[in-house]
Amino acid sequence: MTQESSIRIKDRDITRFIILDLEGTLEITELSAVITDAQFTVIDKIQIFCENKIIDREIFEKYVSRKYGRFDLDKIFLETCVPFQEALKKFDVFVKKNLSDHKFMFMTCGFWDLNKQIPKQCLKMGIEKPQYFNWFVNIKKVFESVFKIESEGMDHMLYYLNIQLDGNHHCAIDDCLNLAKLMKEIHKKIINDELSPNNHYRVCKSRF
Repeated sequence: MTQESSIRIKDRDITRFIILDLEGTLEITELSAVITDAQFTVIDKIQIFCENKIIDREIFEKYVSRKYGRFDLDKIFLETCVPFQEALKKFDVFVKKNLSDHKFMFMTCGFWDLNKQIPKQCLKMGIEKPQYFNWFVNIKKVFESVFKIESEGMDHMLYYLNIQLDGNHHCAIDDCLNLAKLMKEIHKKIINDELSPNNHYRVCKSRF
């Protein structure tokens, strides 16, 4: 059997990445992720819609209709959304199903998702945050390190690398899939230029 390829990050040989993206305002409304191999080919994906408790239900439904109606997802959102605690349980099943035999690392586009929003919401709701959310790689910083220019966001990075944006920006699952395409091209650049991935995939620790 051919040994599966990996990327050395610090002292770990990473064979899987979880590219995670959230949508939300006061609370998380969408928790989505894709799992990729070490070449950033997508293996599996998950999209979880989250019910919000802080704001009035009528206001929440109007928000969903206004935002997710643009993507034709408002009906399925309201039919399938679950409380945040249940969303984390579903996500944990997804992680363990795919990654029990792998060393993996989270990736996000920026610091907001894992450095602020998930820790803040877990703390506010008295939910124990899964420990695997503690460490992640910021894709913006990888891009800046490799190309020596400032990242202005996902759409800017895609445009810079001449990658078409598929689906809908700010629909989290679509953003995850686009970020996987982006990372595939960045990784090709690292390999082709004989750069060290360990110097560019810098691991961040959640503040909470």
